[in-house]
Amino acid sequence: MAYSKIQAMGKSRFKYVSFLVIIASLGFGCSSQTETEKQVAAKEQQNRKNTQKKQAFDIEKVKLNQENVVETLTKYGEGIESDEVLLKTNMGEIRIKLYEGTPLHRANFLMLTQRGFYNESLFYRVIKDFMIQGGDSDDLKFRGKKRKIGKYKIPAEINPGKYFHKRGAVAMAREYIQNPNKLSSTYEFYIVQSGKLTALALEGVSKEYNITFTEEQKRVYTTLGGSAHLDGEHTVFGEVVKGMDVVDKIANLEVGEGDWPTQNVIVNSAEIINK
Repeated sequence: MAYSKIQAMGKSRFKYVSFLVIIASLGFGCSSQTETEKQVAAKEQQNRKNTQKKQAFDIEKVKLNQENVVETLTKYGEGIESDEVLLKTNMGEIRIKLYEGTPLHRANFLMLTQRGFYNESLFYRVIKDFMIQGGDSDDLKFRGKKRKIGKYKIPAEINPGKYFHKRGAVAMAREYIQNPNKLSSTYEFYIVQSGKLTALALEGVSKEYNITFTEEQKRVYTTLGGSAHLDGEHTVFGEVVKGMDVVDKIANLEVGEGDWPTQNVIVNSAEIINK
């Protein structure tokens, strides 16, 4: 019946009704679009709040210990997106990429960098064709920094099948005595500088240290190099992505007692590289 009445209307009346229908449709479309835009805006606002909430965690006000280290580093790590650190030394720059698969070590290194711990530190142990080590000091200034940060060790995150001691790998030092869980040092890290291994040498390492290497490890150790005998003993948490020439330059320095370089290698500053 309604359809017949519309059909029976004059042209002008039909045009008027059609116009109203079109306007109503457009209005409904705008309403839907506005509602969608509101939802997107609300979601973005919530994301911003979440980000601000994460960033509100002030790591510099926290003193770490063995009881809170996992919780604290986890919370801090979730709130920081960057995964690269730039070491500016008096011999050049070394850029390090940190692995997401070692979240506690990543967070610890970023936290120490943010708190300026590595600024004016030294590479104090250098062994050519092996590694360069730095990160700690008995200097009074560093003792003060350590008191503020706290006393703790980092739970091991060892995954040699994925992260291993290839040339350029960055790992944490650790104590070997009374440390069955292979907890990592708080501050001391090293960069692997070793060259290529022959297949025969790698096989010897496998037998002597009872290590089973993956095909990828074998390929990398024989083509790029590394310190295969350390796999499974230390947490590898990153790698040098730029500046291995600087690492080699440091490794080639003359050393004295305790493998201490006769020329000071100073980390003038350590900086977090923002994404």
